[in-house]
Amino acid sequence: MLFRKPKSDVQTEPASAPMTDDLRTVEPEAAPVPSPGQVRAMKRQLTSSDVRTDRLIRQLREEIDGVRTILDEFAEDQEQLLLADVDEIVNDPKTAASLPGPLLVRTLLALVEERDDAIARESLAASDVRELEAEVQSLRLSEAGLRGRLETFEDVIAALHNNLEDLRFARDHVSSLAAEQPRPRLKAIHDTDEAEAAGGRG
Repeated sequence: MLFRKPKSDVQTEPASAPMTDDLRTVEPEAAPVPSPGQVRAMKRQLTSSDVRTDRLIRQLREEIDGVRTILDEFAEDQEQLLLADVDEIVNDPKTAASLPGPLLVRTLLALVEERDDAIARESLAASDVRELEAEVQSLRLSEAGLRGRLETFEDVIAALHNNLEDLRFARDHVSSLAAEQPRPRLKAIHDTDEAEAAGGRG
């Protein structure tokens, strides 16, 4: 310890001795004075401890303030999510008078937003329908063109089939005529020579 307790015992003469002016008392020892280095060390120790304590307190306060801010924002968000029951207001319009103004405003804005979204969806659906109708019309025209080409192909195929039948008939007719006609008689070579010799003699 840096400090010592002073001695409180006083040395006196024995009790049997008479009280005289020679009574001696012992002065308590003075506490030792700390050195400047010890004082500075104590101050540094106290200062560093105070700094750590202050830093911890500030950190705790900041965390508490942050939690409070989060809770306030959460409560505000939850409050902003609340909307009035439109069906109930429609059934009993007087109930709107008892509702807070901000709640009615939020409900009205939500209805306007829903209406705008519905209009946008309807417009998009109408655009999709028009595109589908145009595509259907294009497919119908394409189908009509394909049907026309198919009919043309069928006509061409029928004409080719008729021509083929005519050719077959003509071929068969020519073959039958050729079979009915007599074949020319072929003379032998020696018969020809004899005829020429007879002609020479005459």
